[in-house]
Amino acid sequence: MANLINRLKLKVKKLRNKPDSFYFLEKDNNDDHIYEGKVVKTIPLGKEREVTHLTLHDMMPHAVSCAMTDIKYLENIQANAVHVLNDKFKKIDKYNRITFFQPLQVDIMTK
Repeated sequence: MANLINRLKLKVKKLRNKPDSFYFLEKDNNDDHIYEGKVVKTIPLGKEREVTHLTLHDMMPHAVSCAMTDIKYLENIQANAVHVLNDKFKKIDKYNRITFFQPLQVDIMTK
């Protein structure tokens, strides 16, 4: 039953073209994840993933958010952050590329 509810939630999000929001983390020189200049503890969730998208404007964040939303609802993974592997991407042609990313779980205290 929970799987059906997740699929329905995902269908509504896709129809509205409104993926969930995720923290986009970077890595520092010590290989620690950072968010807004602060080191945060993360838990990797599964393996690295990939998404194919257009290279126009800023399509990469939207494509990664959509892929992460799919992962969150279809695989029931409680991811709330993502690290895009900037050093690892493939350019398919002039307009398309593959971006690799790692789903993460992070505890960020907001004010």
